[in-house]
Amino acid sequence: MQEKRHFLWCGLTVLVSVCMLVLVERPTAPASAVAEQPFANSVEQRAEMINELRAIRQLLLDQNALLREQNKLLSEQLNILKKAAPGESRRESDPGKPTKG
Repeated sequence: MQEKRHFLWCGLTVLVSVCMLVLVERPTAPASAVAEQPFANSVEQRAEMINELRAIRQLLLDQNALLREQNKLLSEQLNILKKAAPGESRRESDPGKPTKG
């Protein structure tokens, strides 16, 4: 009777072990394993960050150029307005003086 129980337990252990080995996922091809890495490759990640920073730098240079152009246009517009209404600019610059009228 002891031998039958021992044989039954050994058989059950082997059966469970085989079932677990069959159900475990087997790794696929190495090429797809690279794509499924939980963390990015540090060299590729640095290269991507450098490219992104270069793109940001270029955008900032473009933005600065546009702001300089806008400031130039606003300065020209302000000069034109000052020439068109010289009395208006004096009244605005000295709000404490009473106006005529």
